[in-house]
Amino acid sequence: MLFDSARVAVAASDWPTARLDLTKALTVIRKESQLDGLKKPAEALLAQVEQELKQVELKRKAEAEQQASQAQFVKFADLRDEAQFLGSLYTGTDLAATLKASRSAVYAALDVYGVSVKEDVKPALNEHLSEAQKAEIVADWYQLFLILAETEARSAGEQKSPEQAEHLKDALQLLDQALRFGPPSRAYHLRRARYLGRLDDAAGAAEAEQMA
Repeated sequence: MLFDSARVAVAASDWPTARLDLTKALTVIRKESQLDGLKKPAEALLAQVEQELKQVELKRKAEAEQQASQAQFVKFADLRDEAQFLGSLYTGTDLAATLKASRSAVYAALDVYGVSVKEDVKPALNEHLSEAQKAEIVADWYQLFLILAETEARSAGEQKSPEQAEHLKDALQLLDQALRFGPPSRAYHLRRARYLGRLDDAAGAAEAEQMA
């Protein structure tokens, strides 16, 4: 009978079949008074099956979230690598195009985890990432802001002008934004010294060099 086949399905951990058979069995049992003795065992077994199905669904959901998290991490790593590669190409005849591509790659990498250049917040990383991955991502955010700062500084050009000063000030602000994700590094201080020097802030540049 259906109740027996349901128990066979339970023994095989075939929860969908067990639920279907038990549902059908209970429909019959509730109509036949001579089967009242099977009602409580069948209902108890159905409750167990529903609990198992719930656990299966939770596990499936967790696995899907884990896969999505790792796909997101791979996407971030690819964009980060692209930004770092472009950030090493600040030479050549088509500097403007390189700076534009570098800036675009940095923004794309930051956008993967919703990091804003303007908002002074540190996004929370999902629980499916390992602690090592979380640390890597935060360190990369730091480096990406340094790259972005350099694109601003390089966009300033060599001629003294109000526009150059604005680019350099923006570069300094981006450096400070990097501190959301870690303490000042030697690279941070050296870039800060260079930018301040170009702004004719000799004292600030000297202090930054000393910190480096």
